[in-house]
Amino acid sequence: MIYLDIPAWLSVVRIALRMAAQYGRVRRDAAPGCPEKLDWGFFRFAWSFNRIRRARNLAIVNSFPGRKIVLTKRLMRPNSV
Repeated sequence: MIYLDIPAWLSVVRIALRMAAQYGRVRRDAAPGCPEKLDWGFFRFAWSFNRIRRARNLAIVNSFPGRKIVLTKRLMRPNSV
């Protein structure tokens, strides 16, 4: 199991940078015909996701019986739980 435990502000900054760079274009990893757009609902979701659900998600990760990796750094170096 891999859990991305990064700060909400970093997620929002990365989303904003991606939107600015790709606005109006279809990204390689997006569905065909789905151009990048400004989506305030997605910003709100990204801002609140790890702040609201972090404790629950970490409990799920800790209860997982297999190998666990929690990525916490901006450089995305794995830290085992």
